[in-house]
Amino acid sequence: RLVVLVFVRNDFENNSPILTALRLNVHPDHSPFVTAAREENGLLTLRPPDPDFETFLFRGSRLKPVRDWLVEKSYFLSWVQTKRAAPRRIFRINRPDSFPLSRGETARLELLKRFPAYATLLDGWYPTTRGEIRGTAYGKMLPPVFEEAVKITAFALDQFKAYTKRDGGSLVILSTLKRGPCNGKLSALAEARDIPVIDLDDYIARQGADPADARWAHDGHWNPTGHRWAAEALLEYLKQHPEICEDRRTGERHVPE
Repeated sequence: RLVVLVFVRNDFENNSPILTALRLNVHPDHSPFVTAAREENGLLTLRPPDPDFETFLFRGSRLKPVRDWLVEKSYFLSWVQTKRAAPRRIFRINRPDSFPLSRGETARLELLKRFPAYATLLDGWYPTTRGEIRGTAYGKMLPPVFEEAVKITAFALDQFKAYTKRDGGSLVILSTLKRGPCNGKLSALAEARDIPVIDLDDYIARQGADPADARWAHDGHWNPTGHRWAAEALLEYLKQHPEICEDRRTGERHVPE
């Protein structure tokens, strides 16, 4: 009956094969994930996962991939890496996205810029921290690679809506984005497609609470309180809009208590 698409801060980035390649060391054209690709006519299409993606991983020294993996997986090692790179700057350990780019990420960015198809999109953009990879999406003037990420996000929303309609259900977006340009971009994409958006931060604020309390102290994901607020925000919306619970094929309606 209902598909709830949770949209978080890094989703614009993750929808871009190029930015995903930069962060995760996967080739933009040979990803282990479903991605969007542009055909020669300029239209976007879905590209299935490549089972041989490991063949196309960017290679460095034998030790660099191991070190990069450890830094990306361990908050402690990321913190150590940060202190070594910028000893005079104080970072909060619960903001791992603020850490500098690893050497592997920097090398991958330089390599991607050598490909004509990617160079145009990466022109004029060189992040110095991991936070800028995601944070750039919050700016008003976007580098071409982020403009493309927004277009791919629009394409992704079209796919979600088409598949949901095919199955006789409804689609809503539960957004965790803060107020600002990034939230505005998502709202504009959703409004153009008649997809309702539930603003989780707005719901939390109306409860007199702080949205920061929805996340773990050292991790950006929801804690139990965040999960409860997300469920309550969704339930509130369903009660206010019972028509969204209707089976599009039979007309049957069931509103949860």
